[in-house]
Amino acid sequence: MTSAGMDKGASRPLLAAAVLGGAGLVVWLIARRLAGGGVPYMNDFVSYWAVGRLLLDGGNPYDVEAILELQRSIGSRFVDAGVVRNPPWTLPLLLPFASLGFASGWYAWTLSQVVLVGGCAAALWRLFAGRARPAAAIGLAFAFPPALFVALGGQIGGVLLLGLTGFTWAISRRKDVVAGLFLALLTLKPHVLLPFGIAVLLWTLRERRIRPLIGAALGVAAGSLVSLLLQPDVFSQYFEFARLQVPDEDLVSTPGAALRLLFGFDRFWVQWLPAAVGIGWVTLYFTRRFESWEWRREMPLLAAVSWLSAPYGWVYDMVLLLPTVLDGAVRIEAAADPSLTRRTMTVYLLAGVVIWAQQLAFGSGVIHAWVGPAVLVAWLWVRARTAGADLLEVNPRKSGRGLE
Repeated sequence: MTSAGMDKGASRPLLAAAVLGGAGLVVWLIARRLAGGGVPYMNDFVSYWAVGRLLLDGGNPYDVEAILELQRSIGSRFVDAGVVRNPPWTLPLLLPFASLGFASGWYAWTLSQVVLVGGCAAALWRLFAGRARPAAAIGLAFAFPPALFVALGGQIGGVLLLGLTGFTWAISRRKDVVAGLFLALLTLKPHVLLPFGIAVLLWTLRERRIRPLIGAALGVAAGSLVSLLLQPDVFSQYFEFARLQVPDEDLVSTPGAALRLLFGFDRFWVQWLPAAVGIGWVTLYFTRRFESWEWRREMPLLAAVSWLSAPYGWVYDMVLLLPTVLDGAVRIEAAADPSLTRRTMTVYLLAGVVIWAQQLAFGSGVIHAWVGPAVLVAWLWVRARTAGADLLEVNPRKSGRGLE
């Protein structure tokens, strides 16, 4: 390797760290602005912290009144308790942060989400392109507003993105049990990845590679064991909580919610129509593609279709569209067409401005339902325009060494 190449390679981690640090600074400055100068402020992390604290103390992590009381004890003015609907085996993920005071936990949680999103963006670029460009990947990721909304809203989307990215990386290396452990992370919010989950199930059955499912079962079992050790009744508490749930009255950020708005708010079942269509589509799609199935190629499309099929989800859950966004960027770079790059980058940044304007004006509701379809249409258009520049084809890596 030449000295110039060595210098370039050595500068990549520094550049990536600078971009990631810049993203963290942006989160900090926006957070201060939204909170009127007061940081930490009350966002969804207060719910995760309260639920984790109750579990650590041996309480009921699904007790609405106990959660609300604990939130109020740290100054929350939320009228309703932000109950975490995630199943018991996922709750141990909250414990390291709940073991800290609220302020310390808030900072640690926010930082962890920034690092997870940025790290996954860099890993996704390498998965799709076969080479690293961490600064570009991280910069593009945080130019997509939902990536910032995860940290600003105190949400857990970084962990979901880690599950999606880690599964694809591990399965491409034939580390099937590890892939299954990453898959277990997606059970935090399985409803936003229904077609992806169906594809995994069909693929494991077709390939007779059940180790990913074994790994997922091990992850669920380990999480369940920790929760049971802290609260032996946690599963009965969860089932009782789930039994008392009623259909959400909020119009969320999914296409299904837009359909519900169109056909009648009282028809909650309409919100599930895209899920049925998505499951049907992925079943047919897999039967036609299984002979040449490659997870690195298929994951961007599956991620987008999964979001479009989700019956429930908010704008910050759209961080799961990042694989689609970044794969499109990799294809555009491979095409080496300056005009195409300028046009797509302009549209991408303008779309980000629109999403930010909507969020500030209207919040996280159905106003954002167009984003998922727009990302999918844009990705399909880019794929058609750059059909001859697929990096996975022009740089074949039969041995997988390009990912090492």
